[in-house]
Amino acid sequence: MNYVVSRLVAYGEANMELTPYDSAKLRFMLELVFLSVVQFAIYATLSVVIGKTTEFFIILAVLTTTRTFSGGLHLKSYIRCFIFTTTMFFALLFLLPDVNGAPFMLEGLLAATVLLNLVLAPVSRRAPAHSDKSNLFFKYFSTAILIVYAVFLLNFRDSHHTSLITWVLFMQSIQLVLGKMLISHENKQKEREQRQTA
Repeated sequence: MNYVVSRLVAYGEANMELTPYDSAKLRFMLELVFLSVVQFAIYATLSVVIGKTTEFFIILAVLTTTRTFSGGLHLKSYIRCFIFTTTMFFALLFLLPDVNGAPFMLEGLLAATVLLNLVLAPVSRRAPAHSDKSNLFFKYFSTAILIVYAVFLLNFRDSHHTSLITWVLFMQSIQLVLGKMLISHENKQKEREQRQTA
């Protein structure tokens, strides 16, 4: 995949007069597309095999409408990203939706999701940096999407898939926490290296 992406970026730089920012943006988008297509094919196949096709498409739809604007955890290694995503995927399919017996758990998870998104989003360590104005747009737009989800889920709490959707939203907000922690750790590491070389 790296070879194909590098060749496409090199072609773009040679034929489209891309700025360094444009090249970085193109590389990020191509990597995201390639990885998403591979993961989609694997998870869709597994979902059909285990009889969880509807749940798979619910997870996909919810993550697509939220993660696109709020960001999330991005790992440097594709294999680590795949392992993390697969673990979350199977937890959402088999474990988390059944953990919904505590009083006010639905309200608590949704409130935590909206609050974490409002404080942390957007989170991305691989995408080219956006302007402060763009970041504010992504923050408020993603928060608005989550509020719409929350209102819908609270009004249809007896729906068969309410628990699944709630856990997908909450796990997405946990990705923001992990992503922010990773970015903070990397920034501190860079500062230490700069002090040592100074």
